[in-house]
Amino acid sequence: MTDSEKFAAFKQQQVTANQQAYGDEARQRYGQAAVTASQRRFTNLSAEAYQDMQATEQALIDQLRQVSQTQDLASPEAHRVYQLHRQWLCFTWNNYTPRNTADSPNSTAPTPGSKRTTPKRWATL
Repeated sequence: MTDSEKFAAFKQQQVTANQQAYGDEARQRYGQAAVTASQRRFTNLSAEAYQDMQATEQALIDQLRQVSQTQDLASPEAHRVYQLHRQWLCFTWNNYTPRNTADSPNSTAPTPGSKRTTPKRWATL
């Protein structure tokens, strides 16, 4: 088996594991077409793009740890989290449109200078 074939098999294993853990929820939230497109994008990632995705994920986790200490969701560090999260999502999503922006009536986005409480689930990062 070549390295390319091993990498393709690895990505398929990741898709299968993700499907088992989150497939039903993802289809309910985003629909079959979006899930299938996301899986296709993931399985088509090059080794370099996959490494970039993993590096972005690690930077996101590191930045989340910092923000969870300050709990200031309007800080420059928190905005970096938002940017990294978007970047990470865009590796596998066909398009990205924020659902909750500061202009939205149902916004959960912090306003400049506000201090928001970090969800307890983040405290374990």
